[in-house]
Amino acid sequence: MKSAEYETTGKRDMPHEPRGAVQRPAASLVKTCLLFGLFMGIFHLTLWFAMPADTDPLRESTIRIVSGLLKRINVENSVDATYIMLKNKTWIITPECTAINVFILFVSFVLSYTSSARAKLVALAVGMPFIFAANIARLVFLGWVTEHAPHYARFTHDYAWQALFLILVVAMWLAWIELVVNREENPVLPR
Repeated sequence: MKSAEYETTGKRDMPHEPRGAVQRPAASLVKTCLLFGLFMGIFHLTLWFAMPADTDPLRESTIRIVSGLLKRINVENSVDATYIMLKNKTWIITPECTAINVFILFVSFVLSYTSSARAKLVALAVGMPFIFAANIARLVFLGWVTEHAPHYARFTHDYAWQALFLILVVAMWLAWIELVVNREENPVLPR
């Protein structure tokens, strides 16, 4: 007598795969990679051509929030347009400082990965605010380092936080796949 967990296929008995888990043959991997590249290209071109040079709401809100939080932790600063002036350094806040490229990377991955619309919405609803908050924390920490240990500021900006952000985004993808996509039959979040 066969266990209820096995299905007879004619050739051999195979365990049931959870309905949320999708077999990913090489063709599916190639399709995902091509979609990922397509989404990255579309989003970057849209950003390049559609974003007005004189206004950037994400950058403006990032500057305002970071400056306010730095003041709360006693790191004196002032803001002038796209600059945050600290005691030891003046930052030019570029669009890249807003983590826009990290947003594009994350959204492109989510949209290209095989999953339901609900799973994609969960990823975006949780992931986007998380990336924004992590970037604010990155800039505030960098401001603290610039104020209290300026000789570590460049290393912290160029290496430590770049690696940490990459690890954070990969961990978010993997957590999303494990906790949401692979569990669509028995979701962690109620429907």
